[in-house]
Amino acid sequence: MSSRRFVIVTRPEPGLTETMNAIRALGWVPVACPMLVIRHYLPPEEVECDVVLVTSLNALPALKNWSKRKRIITVGQKTAQRAREYGFLHVDSAGGDAKSLSQLCLQNNIVGQKVLLLSGKGYGVELAAQLKTQRLEVYDVFQNTELTEEAKNVFLNEEIAAVCFYSGRTAKAFEAALEQKYREKLKDIRAVCLSEGIAQELSSELWKEKIWPKPLEGLGPYKGS
Repeated sequence: MSSRRFVIVTRPEPGLTETMNAIRALGWVPVACPMLVIRHYLPPEEVECDVVLVTSLNALPALKNWSKRKRIITVGQKTAQRAREYGFLHVDSAGGDAKSLSQLCLQNNIVGQKVLLLSGKGYGVELAAQLKTQRLEVYDVFQNTELTEEAKNVFLNEEIAAVCFYSGRTAKAFEAALEQKYREKLKDIRAVCLSEGIAQELSSELWKEKIWPKPLEGLGPYKGS
C-alpha cells in the first residue's frame, strides 16, 4: 500500500473541519495546516441595497441578522449552499473565484451603489471599483508564516499525496512558508485547487501536478498501491 496517504488542508475555519471530514471519507488521512487566521468583526446593521455580493464563506456570519429575502450572489457553490442554510431565499453563485463573480455581475448589469460587496479587510477593492458597488469589510485575515508541526512531519517523511487550496491567498501563504527542504519535495505532490485562478497562484515548476476546479473530485478515493 502506498505510504502517500496524507492530504494537507490549508483552509481555515469555517470549512477546515468539513473538508477534513470529506477527505477522511475518501480514505485519505487529512492534516490540518490552515495558512490564514480569520477574525470576524461584530455583525453590522443591515445596509440598504438590492443585492449582496459575498466573496467568501467568512463573510456570511455578518448577514445573520439581515432580511432573508435579500438577494445574495456568492463567489461559488459552497458559499451559496451555506447562505441557503442560513435561511436566505434568493441565492445565486458564480464559478468559484472573483473573476467569475465579476463576469456574472457585468453580464447581468449587477453594478452600482445598490449593490453591496462584503469582504475581508483589504479584499475586494478592485472588484468593488470595477462594479462601482458599495463595499463593507466584515472580517480581518492574518497569514500564518509556518506550517503546523504535523504538516512538517509528514513532509519530511514523504507521506503527502496532495495539498488542498481553496483560495489564492492560502496558496501564496503556503508556498511562502515553505523552507527549501519542504519545497524540493513538492515535485511528488499534487496541488488540488478550487479554481484555475487559485492554481495560477502556485509555482508550476514546483508541483507534480495542479488540478482544478473541484478539489475532492481531483483528489479521488484513496486506492493504495
